[in-house]
Amino acid sequence: MKGNRIMRAGTISSIFIGQRIKDLRKNNNETIKDLSKVLNVSEATIYSWEAGQRIPRLELLVNICNKYHVSLDSFVFYEN
Repeated sequence: MKGNRIMRAGTISSIFIGQRIKDLRKNNNETIKDLSKVLNVSEATIYSWEAGQRIPRLELLVNICNKYHVSLDSFVFYEN
């Protein structure tokens, strides 16, 4: 995943963000339904993020980070 993290200078890959959300969710034994309820978004929205089709708004990324007790920096600069 490390190679897919940055597509070009200053741009974060939607695939990386989606995988990071999925990893955090699964590491906390939560379902897509659980996360969608907390964030007040549809399950389809979570699926689209995790598939790398869409990127959450910054406000929702901050909420995800807060939920999983990670800083936005560590979310973005995470390395396996």
